[in-house]
Amino acid sequence: MKYIKTRDALQAFYYLIAVDGSVRDDERALFDHIGDNLDAKHFHDYRKEIIDSCDERINQCHDSDDRYDVIVEGVDAVLSHRTDKRAAGIAPRLLLWNMLSVAFADGEYDAVESRLIRHIARTMIADRSIYPEMEHLMRAAYDVRGELDWISNSELPYSEVRPMVDQLEERVNVLQNAAVLLIEDETAAPAPEVMVPEKDVFDQTKDAVDSVVAPVVDQVQQGAQGAADAVKHTFDDNVAPVLNQVGDALKPVNDAVLKPVGNAANEVAKRAGDAANEVAKHAGDAVNEAAKRAGDAAHAVQGFFGGLFGRK
Repeated sequence: MKYIKTRDALQAFYYLIAVDGSVRDDERALFDHIGDNLDAKHFHDYRKEIIDSCDERINQCHDSDDRYDVIVEGVDAVLSHRTDKRAAGIAPRLLLWNMLSVAFADGEYDAVESRLIRHIARTMIADRSIYPEMEHLMRAAYDVRGELDWISNSELPYSEVRPMVDQLEERVNVLQNAAVLLIEDETAAPAPEVMVPEKDVFDQTKDAVDSVVAPVVDQVQQGAQGAADAVKHTFDDNVAPVLNQVGDALKPVNDAVLKPVGNAANEVAKRAGDAANEVAKHAGDAVNEAAKRAGDAAHAVQGFFGGLFGRK
């Protein structure tokens, strides 16, 4: 999965804040808050560079239409830089959610902000349904907050208010969970591919045994035939020497076949065990990565709903 580099994502956030024609002090404070959340360790080292770079581009504009086009060019340039490293970037859906959160922060999601975010969604996310779903969730959340505000300012008795508040709180939980799932659907790590050998352990063992046995089959048969002939001609005269000869004849068979077969089987078992351990390791890494990504999604959604409804 490709991530937007953190610094580039922050530059896109600044362009969003500036797209309506000005950057207020409270919007700069919001930008600083986002930067601290995304890159607390390094953000203030390059904060001024981001602002100066964006302002320099924006100051080239002559009117509002030109301003929007110039900002779009700047956004496209910074969001084109991608990385495979999760720690160095932000997932596209997570970036889109955070941008919508910024745009809705003052309760006034104006047309030019919507236009820019729709453009970003089209260029970053293949699934065209994601942006309208996220926007719908945020608008629905604001509608619920409006109803809660109305109820809290009403003179209705508590017995009538309490069931309505409970119902609205449940709607908030549903909206919040839906938002987390919408972001997680992209950030969830794919299941690791299980490394299945072309042949199973039994087939591998058979092949190993065959490779050892085949070269010595003729030798075994000749040795056994020689032992039988020796027994036939000398049995009546001297049994003990013949038995010794038979034992000597079978000893090469044991050394040439049985020991290599056992070694081959042990080696196949060892390789199978190593492969199983490797699969388990990759599966564990994938689970941990999925947990981290899910945490990012939950944190971002909680930030929006927490600010909107005063939740911790």
